[in-house]
Amino acid sequence: MKQIARSAGATDLLRISNVDLQQGHEEQAAEETLRAEALFGSTSERIAVLRSAYQVGGLTGLLRKRIAVKLEASGHQFNAYNLAIDYAALGEKDEAIQ
Repeated sequence: MKQIARSAGATDLLRISNVDLQQGHEEQAAEETLRAEALFGSTSERIAVLRSAYQVGGLTGLLRKRIAVKLEASGHQFNAYNLAIDYAALGEKDEAIQ
């Protein structure tokens, strides 16, 4: 039950992150995305990789890395809704609705 609550909180953070991005608050959006990753249970190594992607490529780099990591982990389940949020934040609407 606690994991479900964490996941819901993480999804809410991703939604807030997307709103912040639309309002031009990229740094805040990136921090919220990284906090969501922690709530989803990501390892500190994965969060470090994502933080590095942000430092190199901005929020676009972070989101692209998140998507790549999710898709590479094909043997693991991931939330398709959260993947769609990432695509939408990148402006890739066709990918978001697939």
